[in-house]
Amino acid sequence: MSKPRNPLLQMPEDHQARLADWLLGGMTYHEANLLVEKELGVKPSASLARYSKFWEAVCVPHLLQRRSRMAGTAAARSQEAAENPAEFDRATLDALQQKAYELAESPTSSARDVKSILSLLLKAKDQSLEERRLVLLERQAAQAVQTEKVLTDAELTAEQREQRIKEIYGRA
Repeated sequence: MSKPRNPLLQMPEDHQARLADWLLGGMTYHEANLLVEKELGVKPSASLARYSKFWEAVCVPHLLQRRSRMAGTAAARSQEAAENPAEFDRATLDALQQKAYELAESPTSSARDVKSILSLLLKAKDQSLEERRLVLLERQAAQAVQTEKVLTDAELTAEQREQRIKEIYGRA
């Protein structure tokens, strides 16, 4: 005697896609069992084993495709970040700020989550300030080297030295 066929795998493709979306979205088998009857007209089952078989046959291939797409997207974004790190950093920071706003506005967010994301934003701000400070220090060091060269150049007159130093510091 042959086993009865799984009615979930016999549904039309669009119904299978809806059920797969529900399950992939985190719906439990029990919830799906009730909704399949209500929305798709399939008689509910006391045993949820048919949902496990549906998961293996339909949802797992969806997950594999999704992971493959995500891996491709991650590789492309990684390459973009390597080619233009400043743009990537700015976009990442913008996304982080948006998430922080959403968490802060949501009544269901935990204080710990809000604190964590705001801490990340503050660290990013500190890093940005530190980078700016380093750029300024590097510029000052370069100006000091140029100034020393001007001051030790015996061929320049006092007026020429004064003019070159003003040029170095952007006061010409």
